[in-house]
This record gives sequence, C-alpha cells and structure tokens, in this order.
Amino acid sequence: MTISPTVNRVGSHSLRAGDGQCRFPSMSVSLKSPGIDRLGVEERIALVEEIWDSIATDSAAVPLTIPQRDELDRRLADHAAHPNDVFLWDEVKASLDERLKK
Repeated sequence: MTISPTVNRVGSHSLRAGDGQCRFPSMSVSLKSPGIDRLGVEERIALVEEIWDSIATDSAAVPLTIPQRDELDRRLADHAAHPNDVFLWDEVKASLDERLKK
C-alpha cells in the first residue's frame, strides 16, 4: 500500500492510503523551524522513532479508514474460518533466511 502525504487547498495535511483519507490540521512546524534539519541522521532517526512511539500510544486519535477496517474484518473472518492455517514465527524467519541466502 502506498501512503502519500498531500496538502489540500484549505491547508490541511492529508495521508492518503488506498481509497481512504485521514486529515490533520495544518502544521506550523517544519524541519527548519525547530532546527531538525541541523541534526545528524542518527539523531533524526531517533527523533522519528520517538515521535512514532508517541503516535502509537495514541492510535485511537487516527481512526481507521473504511477500506482499512474492511480489510481487517476480512482478515479476521478468514482467520476465524481457517484457524489452523497459520505459520509459526520460527518457520517464517527460517524461510526468509533461506530466501535471502540465494
């Protein structure tokens, strides 16, 4: 799934995912205003991780789009219909390790 940030005519920022869309109020902070652009790469990565963690703790603030909810419902129904059709993490990891060796 491709997620692309956009800015619409009224100045609100959007993240588009598939057919769904989430809107956020205009941001007054840019990379340059707090000096983020002057941080080293490792510091910016650490900052992004901290920001992402803060978003994850408040995930209810960004509701799922209808297509995202539909996909989750489809996956849950599929799992309920086929509960034994699963792979253990060790099996998945071993398969990936094997594929990456080639």
